[in-house]
Amino acid sequence: MHRLRPYQSLEQSIALTRLQIAMSPPANVRLSMNNEELTVSGFGSEAWFELINHRLIMTTGISRINNQLSHKVDFSSLKLPETVNVDFDIDEGRLVVSGSATREWRELASLEVQKIPGILSYDDSELLEIVDAEVFQPPDTVDIQFDAKSLSVSGEVAYPWLVSMREKLSEYPQITDLDTSNLRITEELLLETQVQQLQGLKIFFEAATSFNFDAKEPLERAARLIREIIYNADVLEKSPRIIVRGFSDSKGSFEGNVFLSEERADYVSQYLFNTGISPAYVVNEGLKEPVVEESTEEQRRFNRRVEFAVEITEKVGN
Repeated sequence: MHRLRPYQSLEQSIALTRLQIAMSPPANVRLSMNNEELTVSGFGSEAWFELINHRLIMTTGISRINNQLSHKVDFSSLKLPETVNVDFDIDEGRLVVSGSATREWRELASLEVQKIPGILSYDDSELLEIVDAEVFQPPDTVDIQFDAKSLSVSGEVAYPWLVSMREKLSEYPQITDLDTSNLRITEELLLETQVQQLQGLKIFFEAATSFNFDAKEPLERAARLIREIIYNADVLEKSPRIIVRGFSDSKGSFEGNVFLSEERADYVSQYLFNTGISPAYVVNEGLKEPVVEESTEEQRRFNRRVEFAVEITEKVGN
């Protein structure tokens, strides 16, 4: 007949295995045995060590403890900015950083943590990147402010810089809001002024004529303004439409005055085309309704004119 009795081996390897199972030491703690002496090393909290020290009283095969456990990890080489928060689990060796920091610090920290004893894993996924305004190469006329996830740009700047800045901004997905409400675009300001000047320009004609050879100065000015409008609109990725509107006084039939007004518009348009302006930008318009009879010669002269209107639209495909 066989009798079975409880048996607990005192062999060191078995005792150590038994302790590993019972205590489930954290990843940052190492246990080893030599002649009933348990050596605890690595990095761990005082609370965990007190727990294992209490349990060892009831563990067979261990008579003493050699405590080489460190309760602190040195982060000084990380040169933590004040804007960075640290959450470190010393037992598991897991370091989590949050808050905000520059890209340069983030890259250096990810390399430096690999050299620090006691850090087994590193997580910076909650760290917001502080954007250095200089990465956008702003001109002196621009002020850039970064606040959490928002970037505000103010001042005056050329449109191509704004385009390049937005492209660069795609490298910083943490920035979800771009405020340009206080930003003035140089080409937009120029375009607005040039449109106002062109729309205020008038070319006058004598009675029953569809040409004015003496209107060289206003015609040249109109051509220059239209070229500038086309250029700045193109920079802004917009399409300009120049409407050349011809008018007539009230004398004569409505049909004859419509024809005369269209001829005057065509005369001005042909001048523009001869200076190199593409017909693709220009539309002619004549009278749409009869002219109210004038009471003075000055009023009749004012009605014998060509003036301009400008329409700006987004380019197709933008």
